[in-house]
Amino acid sequence: MSLIELMLVLAAAAAFISALLSGVVALGSDRHVREERLLAFDACTNVLENLRQTPIAQLPAANGRGFAVAGLNGSGVGLQPLPGDADGLPGRITVQTERTYGTEVLYRVTVAVDWTGASPNGHVHFTTLMGRRR
Repeated sequence: MSLIELMLVLAAAAAFISALLSGVVALGSDRHVREERLLAFDACTNVLENLRQTPIAQLPAANGRGFAVAGLNGSGVGLQPLPGDADGLPGRITVQTERTYGTEVLYRVTVAVDWTGASPNGHVHFTTLMGRRR
């Protein structure tokens, strides 16, 4: 094998290893983004479930309230709020009156999480309608 052939083989091997490492790094980054989104989805679901247990007359009091997003298995801090967030919590609850039927009120409830991390400006939100339960 000549020196030129050896250099070509080494160049091809370096290109292959570089592409392989680039793929591994991209997979790690994508995994971290997915983990953050799952934490946000779980936090939104948990907050909505807690709001469903709240008496409907007390629901408007939750408007504007923030909430933290715990880490994996409920430990530590999971998601960091966006810089400049007023309450320093990544989650927020919005309760608005959707319709009024006589004395009954139907509320539009939005639970959202805005965070910074592997996703530079991550955002997840759920919106649902809540009224008196029968």
